[in-house]
Amino acid sequence: MEEVCSRCGTRKPSRFCPTLRERICARCCGKNRHKRISCDEECHFLIEAQAQAMKRLLNLAGDGSFEAEAFEVLHNLRMVIVKLREARYRSDLSEDEVLNALSNAINTRRAQARGVIYEFRSPNHRVQEITEGLMMVGRWYEKGEKGLSRVEPDKITECLEYLRRQAQEVKDRGVNFLDLWGECVQRKLLIAN
Repeated sequence: MEEVCSRCGTRKPSRFCPTLRERICARCCGKNRHKRISCDEECHFLIEAQAQAMKRLLNLAGDGSFEAEAFEVLHNLRMVIVKLREARYRSDLSEDEVLNALSNAINTRRAQARGVIYEFRSPNHRVQEITEGLMMVGRWYEKGEKGLSRVEPDKITECLEYLRRQAQEVKDRGVNFLDLWGECVQRKLLIAN
């Protein structure tokens, strides 16, 4: 009797899933990764999929040297958005809401850099929650909290501006940047070393 995938029950399993502790096919792995399966961040197949998604992202819109230079900050900013989407909003969070949140965070940081105490806020609670998440990560970097290295405020703003441009370019090419970012990032805070 031939073994079949424990998820779909039709295809031949090609890999062992450490989370499910079962053998599954590549299609079920890819289709359910970080959706119906809470993947182990050390899984070889997950790491490879994240690398492929990052290559695709950079081919669509990105600067490889800036990504390498600011990898940790960019990852953690993307992770906040991805985690809020997965935990709170599922698939109905729009790309425009995320673009608005990025703009609010950028504008707030620019105002603060000029010494103006003003927060760009949104009446949309989802936009506001994402903005606050982005601002929180920025503060952690400015203060070197949560084990993160200290990063200059201008660099954090530059990272937010880069993500905003990248997201818009990917969206303009007809690709959902939220889905692509979701495929790229781990679901935990990355810390140097």
